[in-house]
Amino acid sequence: MARVCIGFAACALFAGAAGSACADVTLSSNATQNMVCTGGVCAPTADSATLNVNDLETLLASGNVEVTTTGSGVQANNIVHGANLSWSGPATLTLDAHQSITIDTAIAVAGTGGLNLRTNDGGSGGALLFGPAGNITFQTLSSPLAINGNSYTLVNSIAALAQTGGNGFIALAQSYDASGDGVYAASPVQNLSGTFEGLGNTISNLTITDSGPDYVGLFSGIATTGNVRDFALSNVTITSIDQANLGVGALAGESAGQIFGVWSSGAVTSARSPVGGLAGSTNGGTITNSYSTAAISAGVDGGGGLVGEAVRTTIDNCYAAGEVSNTTATWIGGLLGSSERARIEYSFASGTVRGLGGSEGGSEAGGLIGITLDNPRVISSYATGDVVGGTFSDVGGLIGYVVYGGKFGKSYSTGSVSGNRGSLVGGFVGGIGESRYPVTFQQDYWDTDTSGASEGTGNEGNVTGLTGLTSAQFQAKLPKGLSKKYWAENPDINSGFPYLLANPPPE
Repeated sequence: MARVCIGFAACALFAGAAGSACADVTLSSNATQNMVCTGGVCAPTADSATLNVNDLETLLASGNVEVTTTGSGVQANNIVHGANLSWSGPATLTLDAHQSITIDTAIAVAGTGGLNLRTNDGGSGGALLFGPAGNITFQTLSSPLAINGNSYTLVNSIAALAQTGGNGFIALAQSYDASGDGVYAASPVQNLSGTFEGLGNTISNLTITDSGPDYVGLFSGIATTGNVRDFALSNVTITSIDQANLGVGALAGESAGQIFGVWSSGAVTSARSPVGGLAGSTNGGTITNSYSTAAISAGVDGGGGLVGEAVRTTIDNCYAAGEVSNTTATWIGGLLGSSERARIEYSFASGTVRGLGGSEGGSEAGGLIGITLDNPRVISSYATGDVVGGTFSDVGGLIGYVVYGGKFGKSYSTGSVSGNRGSLVGGFVGGIGESRYPVTFQQDYWDTDTSGASEGTGNEGNVTGLTGLTSAQFQAKLPKGLSKKYWAENPDINSGFPYLLANPPPE
């Protein structure tokens, strides 16, 4: 699986970095150390322990095995799987962690055996996590899979996924190439109300050309009870040609649920409705540790690299890198087209934004968000893509247009900003509307060199809390307010500009 936005500690992600400070049980190619295996249970004798995967495979050849973080008088926290593991017999492997289980390489259940995963057994704050190269595959769909006490139905195709009705607990048993499915005329899977766990696998080459008044994506919608995790949609081609469509995204036309550890690539196009690299629109819910590199072509209702229209949604530790463009008068942004009472934190966008707009009205175009409404929050986020506006547009390095207040803090933009006749162009914000709600900036910045803008906003000039810095000033040290707890600078990363430690830009 390709890189996802990952907000957990590096020592819990990379097995090679696991050490005494991590208090982990690591499944590794290294020799078994500080572990004792007896009666089918392998437990640590110190809070940092290693179990050799060859030793584990030998044990699985004889029967069921449980690997736990709790030993006699010893409590490790996490299980980190750091070397390829495979077994072909009927045995079930149980991984029982006090907090998190991180899958950083492949686990292959090659026979009829099963897998039982338990997180937060006695602890809290942990999760099932997949690193960039981590995945779990099953050869047999009848193999048992349980995660935190829930039994999962295994599927190996989009058709099998659709047959579940989107209900219950579902897992993708292996990666699937959808090119043989042809072109779907509508979303192949309707509303997801259950949990879909991708297990670090990939659905590739999904093609949808929809001509009806629908929500369009792999899932038409994700309900408030829906939960999608840990998989990739690679090289999608999603096209909506109906002016009445309601939302278009690679993953879902609309989402009110939870999205975690999902990424997409390819192209998503809409004639009218909100369009995004993952979701066309969101209403509530969260998107965490996810990203898109898909190219977005927006219709009348706007678009964003990750989400077209986000309402009351929290977006955390995510990014978008695809180009976002339109040819109509609407709002577009590198991450979000529009944000209404949404909260964006520890996220970024790097794609070019082209809001060509129309002869009247123009576009609201921003490096991160096109337009914000009803007191949104943008915290510790940034945009580096160039932003181009057409006639009578609002163009900003981070936000195109701010309506009805908002709070922006510890964020920055570096992209060049430009607009045609009648446009409002600002290094950070294009335009700020008149509103009874205040708009506040706190330790926000834009690059006066790369942006080509001497003022932070297009219609109110340089406002309190918003500061212009030269590239040299940006690269010399972290600007005030960008804490070293969350931010860093490195000349070889992000062109020397600040980047988020938990969400670094792709190499």
